[in-house]
Amino acid sequence: MNNIILDAAVGAILLGLFSYFTEKYKNNHDYIKILAFLWASPSVFFYILAISSRNGTKSMNALAVHALLGIILTTIAILFTIYFIKLNSILLISINFIYLFTIMVLYFYFKVYTLF
Repeated sequence: MNNIILDAAVGAILLGLFSYFTEKYKNNHDYIKILAFLWASPSVFFYILAISSRNGTKSMNALAVHALLGIILTTIAILFTIYFIKLNSILLISINFIYLFTIMVLYFYFKVYTLF
């Protein structure tokens, strides 16, 4: 039970900081850049790594490998979006959604989570 309370407290602090920075900079013309950085920063990785560390280094390694896979696939989506940014925004969002859905289906269909 103590781990749940600790995890919830750390998660609340991280989300609270995200909310704080979002509110603090909402009138700044660079608001969306700050929001993107906070979303992509290693804070969530740190949080999940700390939780997985309770199960030892094997769990931490599995987390890092699968997080890296997710980051690579996300990077592909980001680069695609940047390259085709002049497309109709609804079309671009739709393509990203289809990509997300396809990646999720393939990840679970091929049970990639059992690897590494």
